[in-house]
Amino acid sequence: MKSPAISYPHPTAIYHLDTALDSSSNGNNGTASICLMAGCLGLNGIGGDYIEVPNSTSLQTAGNMSIVFWLRPENISIGRINPLDKAYFGELSLVIETDGSLSYYHGQSISNYFSWTALGVGAIVNNQAIRVVITRDNVSKTLKSYANGSLISTVTYNVDPSISSNPIKIGLGSTAVPYKGKQDEIAIYPRVLTDDEVNNEYYGSKP
Repeated sequence: MKSPAISYPHPTAIYHLDTALDSSSNGNNGTASICLMAGCLGLNGIGGDYIEVPNSTSLQTAGNMSIVFWLRPENISIGRINPLDKAYFGELSLVIETDGSLSYYHGQSISNYFSWTALGVGAIVNNQAIRVVITRDNVSKTLKSYANGSLISTVTYNVDPSISSNPIKIGLGSTAVPYKGKQDEIAIYPRVLTDDEVNNEYYGSKP
């Protein structure tokens, strides 16, 4: 997982994860509480191992959005794990469930939020790399999920995302169960990537 991802115009943040620095022009640099392995982020599954990116206006993506990342987990089944989290009651939160599915959240408050199974049971497997893309069209109220360049699921939502003041965390989140494994080439866009862009991005970032 070392090849650089294709960079489409105007990303909010890009983390190649040979450092915790943002490779976009927005300066959303993270603080690593762990050692970064050459070419990707290796997390040990310990509570203090994660990257935290301070909140900024460019990360308050409550409208159109795409998020792209590689995962290669090693501790699925120990609990509900946030590979990436900002706010389940705000912009977004992702959770790897114990059955290998991926849940997506956004919302207005802790009691008014939308949840969706973005990838089904067994989609995420220990020690196997997967390229995940989630797109959100806040005009048509449509979410799409992709795995390894292919469209997996489409759903409409009736609760809008909202802006929070939370930081983004990579490898830890509101579930408090730390992620163990590798992550790489994380990119956040304030727009909706097309099916062709997602497919091209996968083959462009494939090891």
